[in-house]
Amino acid sequence: MDDGIETTRTTLTDGVTVRKTIETGPDETATVTLEITTELAAPVTVRLTETALSDIPNEDIGLHSKHGADDWELGEEAVLEREIDPDETYKAIYRVADLDDDRFEAIDEEPRVEVLGGDGLSEVVDQEDSEAVRELIEGDRDSMSGDATGAEAESVDAATETEAEEISADGVARALLSELRAGTLDEEVVEGLRSELEPTRSDEVRIQHLQSQVSDLAAFADTLESFIDSHGTPEDAFDDIEARLNDIEETVVSVQGGTEALEDAVETVETLEDDVDDLQSGHGDLEDRLETIESKLETVSERLDDLEAFESRLSGVFEGMGGTDDDS
Repeated sequence: MDDGIETTRTTLTDGVTVRKTIETGPDETATVTLEITTELAAPVTVRLTETALSDIPNEDIGLHSKHGADDWELGEEAVLEREIDPDETYKAIYRVADLDDDRFEAIDEEPRVEVLGGDGLSEVVDQEDSEAVRELIEGDRDSMSGDATGAEAESVDAATETEAEEISADGVARALLSELRAGTLDEEVVEGLRSELEPTRSDEVRIQHLQSQVSDLAAFADTLESFIDSHGTPEDAFDDIEARLNDIEETVVSVQGGTEALEDAVETVETLEDDVDDLQSGHGDLEDRLETIESKLETVSERLDDLEAFESRLSGVFEGMGGTDDDS
């Protein structure tokens, strides 16, 4: 038997609610908690029968000493009987050992609940006359003659005249609800109740409005689930946004560093432009000097030409002088 299984069943009987919870443990055991409350205005005695426990040995049943052990009677049937106050939440706990699948299925059933005292319909008159009183409530007073005659009818009349006045509207409603669930009400009565309880046009409009809101909420839930599937929970999304912001911050720092480097480069370019301007200014001076040098070179070239012409004439003179000596 797997551990960690938990089941809950709720039983409503004549204004008494029994909530049964079963939890399985790791040691092949089950812990059963019975929580009993009443909506009636007066204390009521509740008898609860766990039919499945009759097939389980007493040594495998452990009653909680602080939660209902004194209220149980384990015999042919396991019966718990106790008076419940209107504002009380009574809790009974017991444990079943040597748990297997069959035993779990056996105890995982609603208990049989009987209300022995309170404002229920069965408390107004004796059980044998209860059907007649129900017919009286349904409005079929004449039918009482077939179910209770003579002194019994008079007894029922006296009971209904004196004790029915003490039945609260809530008690009558619960009695009708029990009869309606049991299917014992006349069809005409059922139709009358249905017509009285049918929603009005304004109720239908409210219901349609609520259905529309529920549909919108369901659509929003689907959208939210889709968003979470795609992007994770809001916490995950915030983490992703924070990571992206950190990346952007690092990029900004990098860009700022590049901007500073660019500013340095601009300053370098401006310095080079100044140097170019200086070079251009010096180039003008060089051009003037070159023109002066070229002028001087021209002068020197002219003088060289004159020297060459003089050398040529001088060479001719020497040659003429040499020829004269040979002749003599």
